[in-house]
Amino acid sequence: MGHRGIQLTASVIGENDVLKVIDQGADDTTNAVSIRQFFKRVTGVATTERTEDATLIQTATGSRRRRWWRIRS
Repeated sequence: MGHRGIQLTASVIGENDVLKVIDQGADDTTNAVSIRQFFKRVTGVATTERTEDATLIQTATGSRRRRWWRIRS
């Protein structure tokens, strides 16, 4: 995940969000874990590996196109 994904997530994430990060189809890759830890440390938001618990999901596909979904408000 490039810096643009982090910038977009940083611009939309709120204090009540629960963030899930997926990279290359997995949430346990080095990038996904590092980004989750970064946002937890910097913003204090909760993070998860469970889709059903997430309010904001950041993903990157193999083509590096990024998509973000706000699941619940």
